[in-house]
Amino acid sequence: MTRTLGYRTYLAQGGDWGGLVTSWIGFDHGAHCKAIHLNMIGFRPSSPVPQSDAEKAWLDRTQLAMQLEGAYFMEQATKPQTLAMALMDSPVGTAAWILEKFHGWSDLKDGAIESGYTKDQLLTNIMIYLVTDSIATSVWYYRALLEENGGVSLPEGKRCETPTAFANFPGERIYSAPPRSWAERAYNVVRWTEMSGGGHFAAMARHHWETLGYFSPAVGDYVTHGLIPGESGGKMNVINAIEDPFVYRGRPSMKMPKFIINAVGDEF
Repeated sequence: MTRTLGYRTYLAQGGDWGGLVTSWIGFDHGAHCKAIHLNMIGFRPSSPVPQSDAEKAWLDRTQLAMQLEGAYFMEQATKPQTLAMALMDSPVGTAAWILEKFHGWSDLKDGAIESGYTKDQLLTNIMIYLVTDSIATSVWYYRALLEENGGVSLPEGKRCETPTAFANFPGERIYSAPPRSWAERAYNVVRWTEMSGGGHFAAMARHHWETLGYFSPAVGDYVTHGLIPGESGGKMNVINAIEDPFVYRGRPSMKMPKFIINAVGDEF
């Protein structure tokens, strides 16, 4: 953003893997990344010990959710090559592996997947993996996460001091948001919004396109409401480190139609 593209300052938004990418951008590059916005918490506090009954209850719910929905994670993290060969050899298998998550992790009407996404959206997402032969490398993300010590733990006594806003979508079934008290030990949280609907892929779901009316103003508010000292009214640029590459492509930011980059991570 600064050396190649020449932008002095920018903002970043992330969910899923993008939430972790955005978190590290905020932690490591706060001099230029003036604020971040998340719809999935990436970091945990440097001392991840619950400090309230609410935090203990959330950890219990998270552990249960991983037992119910986390088999994919363990398979990809422990035996990635076995799974990769099976998926690379079967377009139908790849489609099933991906669509199951869109169905299970989304806020759908009566469980109908097309209430949340168009066929074109889903097929395009699947075809990206198939035509680029990248389903295998997407699986290896999870092995790398284990071998590189997770990437979610902060140095002792540190947190992301870059101003952070968070959108909590109630349909997030596996990676539900922690209590704000937990997040504030890992981030400088300046805004926390409880959304009325939406799940893990909220920014992509077609019946939640109104979230575009939330995401852009939420990020823009950092500037327009002076949440970034000395930057109010200034020109800013936005990185969208979201989980799907097509959410903002061709769709201008409502409040900040500046520069948008998709820093995309494979979501599965």
